[in-house]
Amino acid sequence: MKPEAQRIAIVKACGWTLVGINATAPVPVFSSSQLTGRTPEGYVQLVPYYLDNLNEMHAVEETIANDPLKVLEYYRNLVDLIDRAPDGSRVFGKCVYWETLHASAAQRAEAFLRTLNLWTDE
Repeated sequence: MKPEAQRIAIVKACGWTLVGINATAPVPVFSSSQLTGRTPEGYVQLVPYYLDNLNEMHAVEETIANDPLKVLEYYRNLVDLIDRAPDGSRVFGKCVYWETLHASAAQRAEAFLRTLNLWTDE
């Protein structure tokens, strides 16, 4: 899944609403009641770049925190991502628990999207 598609899927999963396309740059513009940065038209100026920001991903993770089954599925997806070599084979001998604590924002984003069945392989 391309980074921009991941970003848009996360934004939608967190309850943001697509309100239009930015006229100066052809990118989607979203609105959220939680945001302060707005353009003169009232649209959100910046959608967080989740794939590089652990703080933003922690906020995203909180959206499933009250659902124990989703939390468990998220953890399983994260472990599965961490416990694989780049060629897709399983990697054994890692301390998976430690690795999940230090998962990157991009790994957390993919696990989150897989948990909500929003991940698409392109």
